[in-house]
Amino acid sequence: MMDREYESEYFDIEDTHWWFKARRHLLKQTLPQDVGRVLEVGSGSGCNLACMSATEKVGFDISEEASHRAKLRGVKVITGDLQKGLPFEKESFDAVLALDVLEHLTDDGYALGELIRVLKPQGTIVLSVPAFQQLWSYHDTLNHHYRRYSKKNVQELCKTYNLKTETLTYWNCLLFIVIYFYKKFGTNPNGGYTGLRQVPRFLNFGLYSLLVLENWSISRGVKLPWGVSVFYVGKK
Repeated sequence: MMDREYESEYFDIEDTHWWFKARRHLLKQTLPQDVGRVLEVGSGSGCNLACMSATEKVGFDISEEASHRAKLRGVKVITGDLQKGLPFEKESFDAVLALDVLEHLTDDGYALGELIRVLKPQGTIVLSVPAFQQLWSYHDTLNHHYRRYSKKNVQELCKTYNLKTETLTYWNCLLFIVIYFYKKFGTNPNGGYTGLRQVPRFLNFGLYSLLVLENWSISRGVKLPWGVSVFYVGKK
């Protein structure tokens, strides 16, 4: 769970910010939109689910404010804590999404086990997590992260549950060097990178376009060599 003041700012920019828009675009590129019954854990304000045409869309989030905002979009959300288990029956979803969730949890292995428990056989799981511990900054502290990941970390975690990997790549590769220096040397009251900020419209479009290019490459099987995030798609 993230800092509450930051959480509100985060939700205010989700619809238009280049990073969120590009992540939704990547989701559309890699997950069939008519997938069936979908669960997003850490659904936030419901942006991702609202854009999908799945048969049934269910959100699950620890934040009451997030759940309230999602319901305003018409997205069904249940408030709860993944670390205490999911209130759903075994093998009840065709796809399960957890985008930038596992890094917030003390026991990411247990959390992944819960995601897989509610996933149907042959169902699809989509994960994203922040990459490279060397990129740790005030942004991670503000978001109450416990860790950042490498591709190898994610692969080993998913192998524990015998998931069949379809996509495993870094993401946000082209901006990696810029973000690295900004994270390390940007200014804020505590030093370092504070997190996502709204930018001028022309820059927002340009940054979004760069990530769309990456998404196009990933959807065609390209594995990016580094990035600010790790992106994973697998089958149960």
